Amino acid sequence: MTATRWRVATVVGLVTVLAVVIAMVPGHRGWFDVGVYHGAVGHWARGGDLYGWTTHNGYGFTYPPFAALCMLPMAALAWYPTIVAHLLLTALAVAFLLHLLVDPLARRHGWSRWYALALTCCLLAGLNPVRDTVSFGQVNLLLVALVYLDLWLLERGSRLAGIGTGLAAAVKLTPGVFIGYLLVTGRWRAGSERPGPAGGGRPRAVTPGQNRRYAMVDGDDGRRGAWLIAGRDGDLDEPGAVVLPAAATRTRAGLFATLTAALALPAYLGDTWDALSDVLRDRLDAGPLTLLITDAGHLLVDEPADQYALLLAVLGDVAATAPHPMRVVLDEAAPC
Repeated sequence: MTATRWRVATVVGLVTVLAVVIAMVPGHRGWFDVGVYHGAVGHWARGGDLYGWTTHNGYGFTYPPFAALCMLPMAALAWYPTIVAHLLLTALAVAFLLHLLVDPLARRHGWSRWYALALTCCLLAGLNPVRDTVSFGQVNLLLVALVYLDLWLLERGSRLAGIGTGLAAAVKLTPGVFIGYLLVTGRWRAGSERPGPAGGGRPRAVTPGQNRRYAMVDGDDGRRGAWLIAGRDGDLDEPGAVVLPAAATRTRAGLFATLTAALALPAYLGDTWDALSDVLRDRLDAGPLTLLITDAGHLLVDEPADQYALLLAVLGDVAATAPHPMRVVLDEAAPC
């Protein structure tokens, strides 16, 4: 048997074994997440409330409105074509990732390129997290592909670098970690192409004609507590919140001065992010805290773009590790 025939037989054998295992092993998720996307976006397109729709067991749409805009074509598709479209997009994302990650190695070491890609694809399909994200119908692999697209563009010096990570972070907070990577490694322009919670340079509720409220949560199902909430037109009623007028926080110095006055923080706070983190933790030792930032489109608008990202990173870290809950509410007025 020639080497090529042996490789073909190996790949066919692996694919067959994987197909049988995937078909027989428990753990099929029934496209649950894509079902939530399809149901909520379809309900929204018909004039309903994007965040009012839920499944029979109470799960609803947890992504910001920008994600719903990206998923809007689902509203024109029936259930099974939606699943097929999701699988095709996921397959394209995986093919792109393998081309970037495996093909250069195969070239460098003189391996058969198609064989290396086929074996890696089989290995990837056998990983439980990958099977779960496909079976749930999640967007994780698509977001990974957007981040890697940015790295590919950076290598080529493209001015478009940074947009992919920005779009991914507009859908889900996790890819925002790579915005920090771009900034730390000196890719300032790419790192500044970050969105606010709803997908623009600042947090904006982009749902046409309606006020919206959504939670930026860590996880696809929204079962973890949300620390960052955004909306517009004063529709966020937060009793007991400490109100910060963002018009006074256009600069970092203004933000620190406003926080010092509103929370009775020590006068020696200064204006470093580490100091802010420390005093907020001390404040949260005493009990929960909700910060309501009005006219949030003004927040740090006069500072370099990385300062806004750093503020969210500091607040997110404090919210995740403090002894009592902290919530940050961004309430942005509609443009005149």
